[in-house]
Amino acid sequence: MDKDEIYFQQYVGKLPILIGEHNGGLIAKFLNKYQALPSAPGTKRLTLLAMRLKSVCVMINKAPLDSLTEQDLITLNLAMRKKGLLSAHDYRKSLRQFLRLTDKKKYYDLLESDYLRSPPKKANDRLLVDPDTFWNKDEIARYLQCSKEYSLRQAAWAGLWLSCGARPHELLNLTKRDIEFDEEFLTVRIQNGKTGKRSIVLNDNYGKGAWNYIKPYWETLTPNEKLFNIGWHAIDQLHHVICKQAKIGKDKKINLYVARKMVLTRFYNDYKLVKAATLAGHVPGSKSMKNYVALTEQQLRDDETPTISTKFCPNSSCGQENEPHQTYCIKCSAPLDRKKFSDIFDKKVDEIVKTQIELIKSKIENATLKAALD
Repeated sequence: MDKDEIYFQQYVGKLPILIGEHNGGLIAKFLNKYQALPSAPGTKRLTLLAMRLKSVCVMINKAPLDSLTEQDLITLNLAMRKKGLLSAHDYRKSLRQFLRLTDKKKYYDLLESDYLRSPPKKANDRLLVDPDTFWNKDEIARYLQCSKEYSLRQAAWAGLWLSCGARPHELLNLTKRDIEFDEEFLTVRIQNGKTGKRSIVLNDNYGKGAWNYIKPYWETLTPNEKLFNIGWHAIDQLHHVICKQAKIGKDKKINLYVARKMVLTRFYNDYKLVKAATLAGHVPGSKSMKNYVALTEQQLRDDETPTISTKFCPNSSCGQENEPHQTYCIKCSAPLDRKKFSDIFDKKVDEIVKTQIELIKSKIENATLKAALD
């Protein structure tokens, strides 16, 4: 049993003390059901759900979760607003998951309640990824060099971090067995990811380049040994030290997620959406990729100034303003591509004209037949 599993078991064991035996038992049963879902959620995901549901219980004054009323949801929303929680959407989502898996039929009215729905997003309320904050080739090279000079472990971290697009905590959970290289392909097996297990396969120069930094440290480890025997806080502090030594520009982001955004942009442009989302570990059908991708890789390489403009619906009766990544209007569902819209519009016009002609023909035939009978 690894550290994450031990922490999860300990946390669930403390829930009866924190929120009462009744609610603690309900959450434990829910987590057992959630763990059995086909998506095979990891331990970190289960722990996060347990924490959110515990917080929900506290905010509704420890009301029994198996007999909630809409008034409890009102209390929850007011409490989250008072606390100024930016992640209120995630708390509502976790509670909805609890209600569904516990007894969907019983809680149908609550699931449809306005108080359990997150407010709709306004147009352009979330900025897309800004490529201006991405590192250029010189900055990446300096970071790799400074990491190499610091230690073998830090060099291995830099090589993986800047190449595979995994979440930072997923990298910290890797063991030596999870990394494999066979001349052309570097395979990184994520065993305990946010959305379950997955493999990231890097080929060509991406895989070989990363392996050059990983191999010297990888060879010093035993098969089952953790690849990075270091915690989140420690790697974050060390990362900031290396960024300072590498003189990463003040206008560039240096948080531990910037590499994931840079790599997923490359994956998106190389492999397109479905494969890129799979490598990223996104739940099928989610829209998470729009939070990582903005411009094309070619534009990033050319250091062009991003010109992200909104799209207006070509439908004259709508004219809705849409975000740049949208392909269909969020209001009337018309295609935002003017040619495609024009083709559909012309086709509908042709169908209407054809229908009208058939009606006129039918009327003439009926009139002719009536005159003949008279």
